[in-house]
Amino acid sequence: MSVSPENPAGDVVVLVGNPAAGSRTGAVARAVATGLVADRPAAPVVIELADLGSALCSPEDGRVARARDVVRHARVLVVATPVYKAGYTGVLKLFLDGLEPTALASTVAVPVVLTASSAHGVTADLQLRLVLQAVGAHLPVPSFVLEEHRLDRLPDSVDAWQQSHGRVVSAVASAVRLEEVGVR
Repeated sequence: MSVSPENPAGDVVVLVGNPAAGSRTGAVARAVATGLVADRPAAPVVIELADLGSALCSPEDGRVARARDVVRHARVLVVATPVYKAGYTGVLKLFLDGLEPTALASTVAVPVVLTASSAHGVTADLQLRLVLQAVGAHLPVPSFVLEEHRLDRLPDSVDAWQQSHGRVVSAVASAVRLEEVGVR
């Protein structure tokens, strides 16, 4: 999988930081990302970190390098995690730690957190936002935080979040790309 800034397939990328593939976290992230690509021809690219498994511990692994390359070239990056022990997951930490400090300088990131309680969601959100900022991401809008007992209301929650924040994500992503190519 190779995506460049010119390739619309990398326009919106979903990074699922759940250690289990096919998780509810991934479903929530896909729902958020689908709303962000509603006016675009390409579906979001999805990277399930669970599929990379122990390769995340091997910096030279080709699959991990390709996944990081896709993430680096995303216009919008939806980063999803469940809350484990009041924080985001270790697999997501391993992946993000492999990115250089400016890796996401041209990317708008949207954290997505699935939690059992609002208190843990806030903690994980704050931690994740700090790490994304440390690798250069732009975070212009509040994260999408959903408590598990509200999963049955996912479409309504996504619609409400999109109505409030979707245009801002698109506008900032466009502005960052224009600045990158020297248009002011």
